Amino acid sequence: MNLSITLISDIICPWCYVSKKRLESAIQDLNLEGQINLDIAPYQLYPDTPNEGRSLNSFGKKSHKYTLTEVGTQVGIAFRWDLIQSVPNTLYMHQGLMALPRAELRWQAKDALLEAYFCKGTDLTKEEIVSEILKPFEGTANIASETICTNDLFQEAKERNISAVPSFILDNEHHITGAMEKQQWAQFLKRRFQLN
Repeated sequence: MNLSITLISDIICPWCYVSKKRLESAIQDLNLEGQINLDIAPYQLYPDTPNEGRSLNSFGKKSHKYTLTEVGTQVGIAFRWDLIQSVPNTLYMHQGLMALPRAELRWQAKDALLEAYFCKGTDLTKEEIVSEILKPFEGTANIASETICTNDLFQEAKERNISAVPSFILDNEHHITGAMEKQQWAQFLKRRFQLN
């Protein structure tokens, strides 16, 4: 691969979902699918969230949701705030994702969790539901056994001074923080691959 991009994000972060889709769209438009290795790394926005979840107040005001709904439509995300009942603790989801054996599977499974939560209102506080979503991606491993590995990755994000998501690690060296526009990604990728 000529470039590796790792998305550091949380499953309950709507801007992370938007950013993931913007990056994918830019890559597709430039026909660079075979030249970029995409992977994910975990980050918890609310690590103290109880297992039964917390209220939806974490997502802020209605105007914020309206903005996200409009932006989501532009990248093919149909946000359904009316279906979301709570904000889950995402630890088990991160452990399940990082238990997957290949970057490609982790990238796809992350999308499945984001879609389940933001577009279908799936209750991700239930560990068995998370396991069911991950099953098509070979996510039947013992999730609890991945705790140490996941904690190491949380610590790695801290050591990189990453305190907000979405963040992107490029070639395991430089990092970008924020929901970059698709056009910004396209400009960066054109420079990186010396495209006209």
